Amino acid sequence: MGWRTIIVSLADIPLQTLSGLVALSILNYVLRMWRIRWSLQLPSNASVTVFYITTSHNLWNILMPMRLGEASFPLLIKQHFAIDYVTSSSHLLLFRLLDLAVLLSIFVLTLCLVTVPMMFIPCLVVITLMFWAAPYLLSLISVTLKKRNFQLAKELL
Repeated sequence: MGWRTIIVSLADIPLQTLSGLVALSILNYVLRMWRIRWSLQLPSNASVTVFYITTSHNLWNILMPMRLGEASFPLLIKQHFAIDYVTSSSHLLLFRLLDLAVLLSIFVLTLCLVTVPMMFIPCLVVITLMFWAAPYLLSLISVTLKKRNFQLAKELL
């Protein structure tokens, strides 16, 4: 498959559909940029740089074999914001876990809709409550672990 085949295939897609797909793609990158900026607590004037990092990271994921492109995220974050590799890698892992949670939620909702349509609304409510409660639960777990590690450190000293 060459570029000519791709361009000919794109010519067959209606302009309205193609522009809608481009708009959804840009929206996807803007939401990713916001998620990264919020998660790493970066200033709002860093949005353009974070958008660049988001698109570059995705490009490296596509170009590199066996998901080696994931390594570009910590490298780009370190290069542009001087955030250490451990912090940026842990945030990347969290992003992937959140992506997994969203995909599983879509699967469950689709399964509910197809198999037992009357269960779709209860499933939607439960999943919405889970996502609403997740930040609070993660904060509680984080505080508990920090206290536990602090108490363990005091016992060891």
